[in-house]
Amino acid sequence: MAPWALVALVVICVPIESVAQGEEKVGANGSIEVGLDSFAQQFRITDNFTSDVFVTERALRDTTDVFTEMRAAGQFEVGRRRGPRRWRLLARASAGTDMFRESLAFELRRRPLEGSYLFDADARVDGRQFRSDSDFSLSSDNVEASVRLHGRRRLGEDFDLGVRVRGQGTRYERRSLYEYDQNRADVSLTTSFRRGWTLDVSAEVGGGRRDVPDSSAISYDRGFARGDLAWLVDDKVELRFHGGVEHREFDDSNTRQPYWNTLVEPEIAWSFREGWKLELRTAAEWLNYEQSTSVYFDAVAGSVGLWLRRQKGSLEVGVEPRVSWFGAPSDVEDEYTQPSVVLRFDWFGGSRLWLSFSEEIGHRDYREPSDDSLDLYSDYVFFRTTFISSFRLREGLSIDAFLSDEPESHRLDADDARLTLITLSLRQSF
Repeated sequence: MAPWALVALVVICVPIESVAQGEEKVGANGSIEVGLDSFAQQFRITDNFTSDVFVTERALRDTTDVFTEMRAAGQFEVGRRRGPRRWRLLARASAGTDMFRESLAFELRRRPLEGSYLFDADARVDGRQFRSDSDFSLSSDNVEASVRLHGRRRLGEDFDLGVRVRGQGTRYERRSLYEYDQNRADVSLTTSFRRGWTLDVSAEVGGGRRDVPDSSAISYDRGFARGDLAWLVDDKVELRFHGGVEHREFDDSNTRQPYWNTLVEPEIAWSFREGWKLELRTAAEWLNYEQSTSVYFDAVAGSVGLWLRRQKGSLEVGVEPRVSWFGAPSDVEDEYTQPSVVLRFDWFGGSRLWLSFSEEIGHRDYREPSDDSLDLYSDYVFFRTTFISSFRLREGLSIDAFLSDEPESHRLDADDARLTLITLSLRQSF
């Protein structure tokens, strides 16, 4: 069945079920929207014209790659949001100047007040069809389906054990160097422990496989473990931790060796005065290959930031000095340190307006290349601007906006670049 026919079938049949079961148990809502998505990348191209072996003339020219798509979309949702058995069915379809998109999602939550078993199920199908005159460089029609099942058993009021299964498949009409059919599957054991609002601990251990029929170089088996901790020590101090480790073994070990990927993210928050909070936020990630090569090598990346926030009523402002870095045991050209400062402003203007604005200003310092290395990367100053806003014009009608802008001013003018993303939508909900 074509995705459009599937969406239409859901929209037609679901209201009948809603009426049969009663509006007090099952509710429905929907929305229509129009909008645009814009992507712009600005950079410079260097052309070399050589008249002889001693003279080289270099010509620089600015190049801007702009992609803008106008779109219209409709969404319909039906489900039961309360009670021990909650479910939601969502259908969405959109038509744009470059492509058509369809998605169908189903969620089920079993939360009995009495009983020892909890169950979650999620399934989703997404389809995309490109117009013949699309500007996308990767424009093969495709469909992606995913499913997640998670069953848990309570072993007391605060502790549970479970099994989680995840699967995902992607199919392209025309496969290419960057568009591969692939399948993913994971199975894992989960556990969690909660003590009121003060302590929440969870962990997961499992394994899985990614299979790409057209490429054994990127097909692999993996094992993983991850854990999370949130501990409210007292009314002023909170500790948070996220960590994980993953091991991958590729089918073609001659192309890429097995490796370990380790991530740790410890944080501590201190509410030292009414409306004031100070947070130390850190992160570090290690990549360790059994045998490093010039392409796939051991590396470490991380960041440390001190976030100071002030909240008063519907207004929250903050500032965070931050240092990020990337390094490797062997000499690689893109090692760097990156000091920056993040400024953030959030405002909740009642029920009509919400906006969030952040600006990160920083400087990336690359490692000085050795005498026999090429100077491929030049230091630069950057400004990362992010703006998100939602404004309700009237009941059910709102404007949503998103802006991301990142200009880079390099030590070498030829490396200057800029990346801008814009999304704007007008939505009517009913």
